[in-house]
This record gives sequence, structure tokens and C-alpha cells, in this order.
Amino acid sequence: MDIVRLADLQYARVDDPQRKYDFYIPVDEPSKFPDGMREADLPVIIFVHGGAWRSEDKHDHRKLAEELARRTHACVAVPNYRLSPRTPPLHHPAHAEDVLTFLTHLHDVGCEFVRDIFSRSRWYLVGHSCSAHMIASIVLNSDGTTPSLAPPARVLDAIRGVAFSEGIYDIDLLLARWPDYGRWFIHDAFGEREEYSAVSIARYPLRKPGTRWLLMHSCEDELVDPGQTKAMGAHLQEIHADQEAVTIDIGGPTEKHDDVLKGEYYLRSVSRFVLDIERE
Repeated sequence: MDIVRLADLQYARVDDPQRKYDFYIPVDEPSKFPDGMREADLPVIIFVHGGAWRSEDKHDHRKLAEELARRTHACVAVPNYRLSPRTPPLHHPAHAEDVLTFLTHLHDVGCEFVRDIFSRSRWYLVGHSCSAHMIASIVLNSDGTTPSLAPPARVLDAIRGVAFSEGIYDIDLLLARWPDYGRWFIHDAFGEREEYSAVSIARYPLRKPGTRWLLMHSCEDELVDPGQTKAMGAHLQEIHADQEAVTIDIGGPTEKHDDVLKGEYYLRSVSRFVLDIERE
């Protein structure tokens, strides 16, 4: 199977490299692309990169995106978002607002070249580290603190599954374990506060039932401790009537924080998560 990559597509109204995305399409017969695929209606995996709200780029994850597309026969979209620090300061929820702008763009407009290839109702959001916080701020109900992250109903309804690895969910809990993270990246991303309970997504209620969740965490993670995933998993299980909607996998991956994404366990788990839901 070949993977066609469309790079540096614009999703915002301004021409900003940090507000562009790459789109990957699995193609069995490249000679038929694109005309022979316009009614394929493929599911979409949307991978949002981590990097402590301050680093990384969509291009860093090309191999991961291609492998996910190959294993699931789904399209894969990888957006950038604005990073902190910058001048003037860029604080939460701006990074997540970019992700929501991208999701809305992809649903309503998409890339003109392939807009009929992918489904608008079978989406899987995949986040790592800080992007787990951003995605959950959109999927869960953060209206009490960040109403700008409320997705249109059509976007929310498209999301069938959410998969996180090495996620950051509770900023106060993170700083209690790693106090230096305040100066390193939390103050740049959220501003200096006495406490961060308002942006703890491990307290947000559901926007709607029906979404499936997969939370993974390596016990060898040297940057984010498994307590983050334990807290988020317990919260998700509490707010879901269907306990089977939430899968918590602590200790399955065995790599360091960023190396988790390169491991076979991660690729197999995320691919199986998507394919199992697709078969339902």
C-alpha cells in the first residue's frame, strides 16, 4: 500500500506555518488517485503532536502518520498549532483553539483536492503528552472555564474515539511532582497562577456520551508520571455510565516519554483501537 502525503495545507485564514497541516491517504492503486477514490469515505485519524506546548512540528511525525494510515487504512491528518513562548504571550486556550479551528476546517472545508475521500462521521483523535490536554479540553465540557473550546455539534458528533499516550491532564498534580516544570513550560503555556485547578481536565464533565477512550502510559516515562493517567482514567470512568467506554493501559508501553510513539506496542494498540470501533 502506498501513502500519498499532502503537505503544508492551510487551515487558518492567515498564512502561518504553525497553522498548517499534513494529510496522509492510503492508496491501494496510486494510478487511480484522486479520481478513483472520491467516494471512498475513509475514516480519519487526527494526530496532534506534543512538545510541552513549546516545541515539535507535524513533520516530526511523518513516519508515525504513514504507519497508522497503512495499518488502519484510514486517512491521517497531522496539524500544527501555535507554540509558546512567543510575543505577545500565547497562553491556554490559544493552542487548543487552533486545534479546534483545524477540526472545524477539516469537517467543513477540508482539502479541495481530496474532500470527498474521507468521512465526516468517523474520526479518531490521537494525542500525546500536552496534546492530550488540548484535545480533552475540546471533547470534554470545558465551557465553565474555556467556552471558546466548545466544538460545533457536527464536529463533536464526528468523534468516535480518543486515544492518548503519556498525557498531561492535571497541571497542579504535575507541578507537585515536577516543580521545575513551572519555569520550564507551564508559565509560558498557561501564565503564572497560584493554582491551575480551572484548567485541570481531569475534572471536566462529558459533553456527550458515546465516545470511546484509550489512555496509555509507560512506567518508564521520565517526563510525565503515570499518576496523570491514573487520575484522568479514574475521572473518565466516573463520568461514563458505560465502563467499557474507557480503557486504561498503564505499563503496556515500555519506552521513554517520546520513544513510546516509535514502539510497536503503541502502533499496534492505537491501530487496534481504531479498527475495533470501525468493526462495530
